[in-house]
Amino acid sequence: MKSKTNRFEGFSIFNIRVLLAFFFAFTLGFGNTAKAYNVGDFGYIGSGAWSVTTNWYTWNGASWTFQGTLPTSTNDVYILTGDSVIVDAGAKDCKSLFVETGAKLLADPALNSNFYITIYGKQIVNNGIIGSATAGIFNGIS
Repeated sequence: MKSKTNRFEGFSIFNIRVLLAFFFAFTLGFGNTAKAYNVGDFGYIGSGAWSVTTNWYTWNGASWTFQGTLPTSTNDVYILTGDSVIVDAGAKDCKSLFVETGAKLLADPALNSNFYITIYGKQIVNNGIIGSATAGIFNGIS
């Protein structure tokens, strides 16, 4: 009489539990996390104009640290949760642009002109509001 072969032959109950733990950790945890910041990414903290250098910080791998300069075409830019940036006059460049949940990127209502942010990368991710703050109306991408 032929014996049945166990599919899990060579695996102990412990091994199977470890494999299941990795499976659930990946599918429920690691696989659903937000994009991680990269060292050198720029984040805008506070509310004010894009050209205000005192609101720009960079990610050092653990936290946001004061930068004091404007981002360039090689930097990913994050408008951080709860913060508002007014697009004012002057050149504005970034590699990719991320507007986090609860963040706002707004046109300057005092200026009667179009101003632009030049995106050199491939991503614009908007989880907040991009538009105009004129008369409290937000229009644009939201």
